[in-house]
Amino acid sequence: MSAAGAARLSVVDGGAVDPIASLAEALRGEARLLHQLVHLLQEQRTAVARDDLDGVNDSVHGAQRVLLTLKEARTRRRTLLQLATGVPDASLEEIETYLGRRMTPALRAAADDLHAAAQLLSSQVDMNQRILRTAIRTGDRLIREAYGQSTQPPVYAPDAPPETRQTGGGLIINRQV
Repeated sequence: MSAAGAARLSVVDGGAVDPIASLAEALRGEARLLHQLVHLLQEQRTAVARDDLDGVNDSVHGAQRVLLTLKEARTRRRTLLQLATGVPDASLEEIETYLGRRMTPALRAAADDLHAAAQLLSSQVDMNQRILRTAIRTGDRLIREAYGQSTQPPVYAPDAPPETRQTGGGLIINRQV
């Protein structure tokens, strides 16, 4: 497991692993990773606003690294969930149901923090998707205008009025024979 994604195992007297405390630490680690992704998405928006292609690429590569570490952290969570609850795929909301009175305030807080981080990340992803779609449409429109092409979508219907038919096409076609 990578150093960034490794969470410590909590040990109780006698050297045994405390799966509940270890699970809480693992959830806190996942929340930190989600916050790193949020930060990378913010950097990506800044790079888009500055027309900084290298910055956009750096944020994408950084996100890929964090996502790989997050995958490892989730594998670890499944292992700890199996130890603590017997159910490796228990959702954050189900942990308390499976643990009952063994649920600790630290674990509840870690699960709540992870849930909040996931919601924040989801809203940031939505925002970046909208911004990137708009940037792509704007760039496409500027390229079409630069080459003298209409920004209106082409009309191919044979009975379309002449003023809506596309002319001037074929600018990209090599017309040499």
